[in-house]
Amino acid sequence: MKVVEARGGRMLFVELTAPEEVLMARVGNESRHRANKMTTPERLRLMLDARDHRASVKQPEHPARLDTSQLSPAEAVASILPVAQQR
Repeated sequence: MKVVEARGGRMLFVELTAPEEVLMARVGNESRHRANKMTTPERLRLMLDARDHRASVKQPEHPARLDTSQLSPAEAVASILPVAQQR
């Protein structure tokens, strides 16, 4: 983050969320394999179980949150851009 800011850039942290059942339904999608993303329900379960521990980790100030369960990737980007332009 300091490197980006030192060069005049800005960062916007966006937390992408979706209900657990949506995440489980998506995890095996072919697009995830092509993008080298997590692709097994077992690994997703481990991540979801561990996420409760992140409450003790300092989170960025003023993060944007976006529920992607009803959005396509393009719609998610379109939702984030206005927030980024305001900051």
